Amino acid sequence: MQTVDVRPRIVAAGLAVAALVLSLLVAAPSARADSLTREVHNAGELEDAIEDFNSEDDPSAHHVITIMESFTWNAPLIIYDSNAAELTIQGADSAHPPTITLGADSDGFLAVDSLSVANVTVKDLALAGEEGFTGVTMLTILAQDVQIENISVSGITSQASPVGVWGGAVSVTNSHFSDNTALAVGQGAP
Repeated sequence: MQTVDVRPRIVAAGLAVAALVLSLLVAAPSARADSLTREVHNAGELEDAIEDFNSEDDPSAHHVITIMESFTWNAPLIIYDSNAAELTIQGADSAHPPTITLGADSDGFLAVDSLSVANVTVKDLALAGEEGFTGVTMLTILAQDVQIENISVSGITSQASPVGVWGGAVSVTNSHFSDNTALAVGQGAP
């Protein structure tokens, strides 16, 4: 009886399988390179995240910031002016939204002023002005489409603390604004 050494065939088959797997890995789409995400725990991390996003120049990018815990924002108004396609700012826990407290030296929380941004979503957050906050705005968004979901906004001073939202399409759902917080919603630029 003649014996046949099948080891070369096994090795060849193994190499063929490895080559196939490698080719599939190369051909498979990688994780979205155009999606940038940040988890932030304090004002400094938030400022760094916005600065990083503003330095990007990818009109197809989706920027996501997740606020992990409550903190006080004492810096001037934070300005997002990237030309990314989407920006999402969200609290980590929709059942217990973290609070961003605007300190006396803060001019407000966020300004998005770019119609090149197709979609801006802010959800699962609370904004509050501490005593002494005299900023003229708490939240201002100008984009093509804007969604505000599960947001509460309250100002402690007697001065109006407006939330301005403008866009081609604007949706404000499940949100609460205190008596001294003016909510302005409009189509197009203000």
